[in-house]
Amino acid sequence: MNVRSRATSIFTGDQAVFAERATIQAINGYPRQPLMEDIVFSKRQKRLSRGVQIEAVVQISARRWEREGVLSTILRMWWYRLCFLLGRSSADLANAYYQTKEFTE
Repeated sequence: MNVRSRATSIFTGDQAVFAERATIQAINGYPRQPLMEDIVFSKRQKRLSRGVQIEAVVQISARRWEREGVLSTILRMWWYRLCFLLGRSSADLANAYYQTKEFTE
């Protein structure tokens, strides 16, 4: 994921994202949506400048990765991302991802 992020300047939820207040304001803030907000934020930010990846470690929960397996989790995330890029709403994707029917946009 780090290699992909360096190449595309698109950063995802399991990577810590830091931005200056002026940048956040310039791109109309962080998207208020239940899923894919990190993708939308990265794309907006990318219009101003390429992101920079720092060599720091961020600890995240590995429960989903351990429960579903690395390959399965990666393929699932790519599927959700493709669906989003093809126009599926982030609320629909969040409901599928979290297996609920509580998210609305």
